[in-house]
Amino acid sequence: MTASQLLAEIAHLNDDPSVHGILVQLPLPKHISEPIITAAVSPFKDVDGFSPINVGELAKRGGKPYFVPCTPKGVMVLLEESKVHIKGKRAVVLGRSDIVGKPVSYLLEKANATVTVCHSKTENIKDIVSSLQKVTSFYLLTVNVGFSSGYSCCRNRDSTLRQRRMA
Repeated sequence: MTASQLLAEIAHLNDDPSVHGILVQLPLPKHISEPIITAAVSPFKDVDGFSPINVGELAKRGGKPYFVPCTPKGVMVLLEESKVHIKGKRAVVLGRSDIVGKPVSYLLEKANATVTVCHSKTENIKDIVSSLQKVTSFYLLTVNVGFSSGYSCCRNRDSTLRQRRMA
């Protein structure tokens, strides 16, 4: 499929009232521009939340995106269901992807956390995460989304930290 064909299909789906949501499966083939394709999806049908309107509304204070990306929303539901109190806490987001990292950081900020975003070029990530361990009354919560190799830390009921090798 060419980029032109895909754009034509997206336009057709945007105009079809029986279609309520469009999800662009990423990554796209190298010959097709991800920003052009994701921007072509109507913000009213952009279930990934990638359109400039949805991204902007998610990022701004008081914004109301038509769709919140499902994985970041799921992370927030997990925190809520686990009774993790976010307000006033420090949070570190590892990764700045458009799919998970950035939206999670925006949602954590909207929940009144102080957010630090780390990525592959961040120096001293271990120190940043370790600095959280020195703060009293915190939760160090690792929500593993996607691929990971390394360790996960979590807080035991007796308030001690344990670390486990992730399979």
